[in-house]
Amino acid sequence: MAMRRLDVDWLQARLGGTIKIASLKFQASSINQEIIEKLIQQQPPAKNKRFQFGFSAYGRVNMKELKQIGLNLKRVLRLKKVRSRFVVSKESALSSVIVHKEKLIDQGADVVVINSGKEYYLGYTVSAQKFQEYSERDYGRPQRDDQSGMLPPKLAKMMINLGRAGFDQTILDPFCGSGTVIQEALLLGYKKIIGSDIAAKAVSDTINNLEWLKVKLQQDIAGVKIFQQDVKSLSAKIQPQSVDVIVTEPYLGPARAIPSSQDAKYLPVRPAGQKISTSKSQVSNPEIDVIDELSKLYLKAFAQFHQVLKKEGKAVIILPIINNQTVDIINDVKCLGFVSLPLSDCPRKSIVYARPGQRVRREIFVFKKI
Repeated sequence: MAMRRLDVDWLQARLGGTIKIASLKFQASSINQEIIEKLIQQQPPAKNKRFQFGFSAYGRVNMKELKQIGLNLKRVLRLKKVRSRFVVSKESALSSVIVHKEKLIDQGADVVVINSGKEYYLGYTVSAQKFQEYSERDYGRPQRDDQSGMLPPKLAKMMINLGRAGFDQTILDPFCGSGTVIQEALLLGYKKIIGSDIAAKAVSDTINNLEWLKVKLQQDIAGVKIFQQDVKSLSAKIQPQSVDVIVTEPYLGPARAIPSSQDAKYLPVRPAGQKISTSKSQVSNPEIDVIDELSKLYLKAFAQFHQVLKKEGKAVIILPIINNQTVDIINDVKCLGFVSLPLSDCPRKSIVYARPGQRVRREIFVFKKI
């Protein structure tokens, strides 16, 4: 890609899920020191500063071979009287944290090696996600509520992008929590934003966090409307067909009431599409009880979404996966007047966002009103 035509800093800030952006310079059938040296020559060392470099490998790449090339390269640079440092990591790719802390973009090179399965692509990182800014917008805000769950700012940004709203359109978050979606929408340039929540504390937290954003990052929050409202009666407060895109993480259930992973091994796994039995004679299962209650809440919410959304408006929403149990309401949502837009090739066409070992995973969907 011709990086001269691309504002990589703007693109990096816009995309929540993109960790790095690289400029690819060479295509080769194998990796060797000569081609790595050619790459390094395109990133000349800054005068009177130590040249720092490392490797980020993607796909099946021989890391031992790459490390040896790095050590050899360090010797070559020494012979050229260039002070250097070979930056290594336990992972095959250097993190954005390492790239920034070691100044690999400004004073060195994060050499990118990609094995496509047929050939290698080589280049270097030109932009990396600014982890400090995300951390400040997450942990540096005055109000956080760890008990009700925290939507990561980068995930909120990804969801807003999936909604593809125009900058003159209206975005709604009816489970605003601490205001993360609203915050990220403002930073992306949206002005018409509505936030609501059933909890008075959530409304107060959102307002306080927006005031912090106004002062800290000089954001204009005049076009933002925040109020307390139960999602089940959302249309009582919002005009019919007035919202373009809904972006929200709803209540995902009481995590402490959900069985542990150890207990979950003994629970029946409900196949996708199978309805939850509500028979009185059935033995109560805390996990399924939680999913059943959440399903009822979400369907009532979607009934309201259909009223307030414009025709072909979208709802970008997270549904929980609790110990591998999914919330199977897709067909019911379709019956309410929506279609599910595919985000992946998996059977549910969704994207799952989770850390390893996480008990409650996030499953992202985009529904369009028809």
